[in-house]
Amino acid sequence: MSSEYVGNELELFSIAHNWRSYWMAKLRSHLGHKVLEIGAGLGSVTKQLSNKSNSWVAVEPDRTMAEFLQFEDLPANTSVICGTIESIDAGNEKFESILYIDVLEHIENDILEVQKASDLLSTGGKLLILCPAHDWLMSEFDIQIGHYRRYSKASLDQIRPDGMLHESAIYLDSIGLIASIVNRYLLKQGQPKKSQIKFWDSVLIPVSRIIDRLLMYKVGKTVVVVWKKI
Repeated sequence: MSSEYVGNELELFSIAHNWRSYWMAKLRSHLGHKVLEIGAGLGSVTKQLSNKSNSWVAVEPDRTMAEFLQFEDLPANTSVICGTIESIDAGNEKFESILYIDVLEHIENDILEVQKASDLLSTGGKLLILCPAHDWLMSEFDIQIGHYRRYSKASLDQIRPDGMLHESAIYLDSIGLIASIVNRYLLKQGQPKKSQIKFWDSVLIPVSRIIDRLLMYKVGKTVVVVWKKI
């Protein structure tokens, strides 16, 4: 099963190296030896994290992106599948970690999706989810790039499957949240420019890393949760 990706979000945010380093630092310790990544996109996450595991399966529904990934110089432990979570046989495959990095908001039936992910986890395995926060920040840009919704800690907890234990939930990028509020209600700009992405990544993210810690990760424009299968 394949589909075409909508929008150019991946290309725009591929330059956000500080941001990627920030959230990866929060999730790296939760990665097991056998990892499934849903919605691998252009492979930014795959390339930086797959060498931390023994086995990494990158699933991408967009055929063009999946083919691009297959020709990338990926670690030998990494395999690429063009498809969705339904491409993985729950009867034969079990993973220690499953990642949804800026992906779940693109999936219409998120409840069914996380249930299928839970079925693919081994006991003690972890489901790691990162997605844009706060439905009240939903914008035209979100819609253009195929977002069905944004999330909060509470709304994510509402779709947590039975048999999954809540391990952690945090918000990241408090300064980015302020910038998003200003844009949403005052500037009302659509798609961000590359120069704005660079400014956010090089200037705002380093400040957010400090402020987020002071605020105990209770404020931000991105929500990150970890669930553990029991």
